[in-house]
Amino acid sequence: MRTELSKVLNECLLRLRRGEDSSACLHDYPELSPELEELLRTASFVSCAPKVSPSDDFRAESKARIIAGLRERQVRERVAKLEHRSAAARFMERAGEAVLRVFSGRNMILIPVTLLVLLALGGSLLIAAVLTSPSPQSAQSSRCTLSILSGDVEIQRADSDIWEKAGDRVVLEAGSLVRTKDESHALLTFFEGSSIKLEPDTNIEIKQVKSVEGGGSEIILKQWLGKTWSRVVKRVTPGSRYEIETPSVNALVRGTLFETVVDETAATTIKTTEGTVSVTALDEEVYVSAGQEVKVEPGTAPPQPRPITPANNELVITVIGPVVASVCDPMGSSTGYLPSGMAFNQIPGSKSTSPIGSQVITIADPLSGEYKAVLRCIDDGTSRFFLKGVSAGETVFTHTSEYEVADDSEWLIKFNVEFQDSRLNGVTVGYIEPLAGRAPEKIVIIDEKKEPQKTAATPVKSVLQPTLSTQTYTLEVTGCTSGTVTEPGVGKFSFKPGTVVSLVAKPDKGWEFDCWEGDVVDSLSPTTTITMNKDRTVTARFVKTCILAVVSGVGGLVEKPGQGVYSYRAGTVVELHAEANAGWKFDRWTGKVADPFSSTTTITINDSEVVTANFVAMP
Repeated sequence: MRTELSKVLNECLLRLRRGEDSSACLHDYPELSPELEELLRTASFVSCAPKVSPSDDFRAESKARIIAGLRERQVRERVAKLEHRSAAARFMERAGEAVLRVFSGRNMILIPVTLLVLLALGGSLLIAAVLTSPSPQSAQSSRCTLSILSGDVEIQRADSDIWEKAGDRVVLEAGSLVRTKDESHALLTFFEGSSIKLEPDTNIEIKQVKSVEGGGSEIILKQWLGKTWSRVVKRVTPGSRYEIETPSVNALVRGTLFETVVDETAATTIKTTEGTVSVTALDEEVYVSAGQEVKVEPGTAPPQPRPITPANNELVITVIGPVVASVCDPMGSSTGYLPSGMAFNQIPGSKSTSPIGSQVITIADPLSGEYKAVLRCIDDGTSRFFLKGVSAGETVFTHTSEYEVADDSEWLIKFNVEFQDSRLNGVTVGYIEPLAGRAPEKIVIIDEKKEPQKTAATPVKSVLQPTLSTQTYTLEVTGCTSGTVTEPGVGKFSFKPGTVVSLVAKPDKGWEFDCWEGDVVDSLSPTTTITMNKDRTVTARFVKTCILAVVSGVGGLVEKPGQGVYSYRAGTVVELHAEANAGWKFDRWTGKVADPFSSTTTITINDSEVVTANFVAMP
């Protein structure tokens, strides 16, 4: 009976999908109708129910609950530590009281001997402790510096459960917590040179920051929520490690660039740009190499890594000549080098390399807004600055500048990145100007002498404005068929930045102007302008004009478009309607119309045409 009901139910569900009513199924199977009716009603309700998609408010509430839970857990851990310390203190107090009792009363005569024994024992314990403890650490080797790139950042110091607004360049110790707010970005730089960039709505705990035997370091972080970008210096000491724990994985690295994302469900995603990251969960380990990513759900083992989806947009900055370069993005993050050789990478997804005689900085998925390129000159000579934008694998713009520069001078080039429909569209490059001590980078210089960390302050050494060898943009006018561009002409032309160029298109006989393709002011006008703030390409499009002659035969009239001669663009569809006189009737059209026997029809104009409406007298 159950098997029969199951088969009938499946059949009825198929019939319902085809549009039949449930009553038809009940009629065909009356012996099963009591159970079948309830099942079909439930199935109909489920199929009509709207799909549930978490709202933004639900996601925000979920995130708030997660963060609140994390705070509570962190507070409990801190309280436990304090209680442990208090218990140790009470033990020492009780031990001291016991010693005093030993030295009191009838044992008073034993005080000198007992004191000597205890002092001797105490001295030997102290010596043992000194000999077996790790070598002393400097205060600097257990700290890191917090740099605020934008917005507001809060910290919770070790042994405290109070959040406070953080100041820029504050020094933090192990046990501290850091969280960024909406539209906030921050950077932690550790004593050995590694750094981690915190994106908005990120919560991280500094669990361990210390030096280890042999000159190595041990840095352990707990990322509870949000997105980070880590740059880890190469480690040659076996005991060194840089580790990020999340609610679902442990990530251990040795010299690499990688991104860590912990979402509201506590799932963790690791994306490696350079080097290799070891990811462990449930005692299973996978290695995520450069160009790979892995996503680990809570309570599951890590799957095998997969290739990272290539960035849809990319900026490539190339500098050639006696200069060292860096680039700062709209959020205040920087990637590049200083003349001292110090490297830094704070822009997520970026890389900086130094091929012989040049430097290349690539930025995956750049932001919309103003970027700043800094050129620090290390000798006299000619410097070339190249900027390229790539979208969907195609180069969409290029810029080239060339300068004569002097040793020890510093220069700033600003450029604004533009997008259209999430596609990199262009860039506006400003003039080069003296840096004049306005270094945009937030860099923490690590002093080998273990002196306090400080933010880089470049000297004011800018000399005269560099001689501009070439700084022009190219306008290419192409694709002019059945017409021409009389101003400025057809071909490639060079203009200084900011030049407004006039464009005039003239069609050949039998053709008319259609439109401009390119970033012109008015694409539908044959006379317009274009501003040269980047390399540009424009194309004038023309369309063929065709003649349509409409003729009315005896006994009627073509009412639409009317009898006469008309000019249309090729491809135009023209509607035709003929009306017979009294005592006559419409017969047919002569010409390439859609329906020759209908009084109302159309004709598509691809060449000059003649159409005639024919009528016949009624008997």
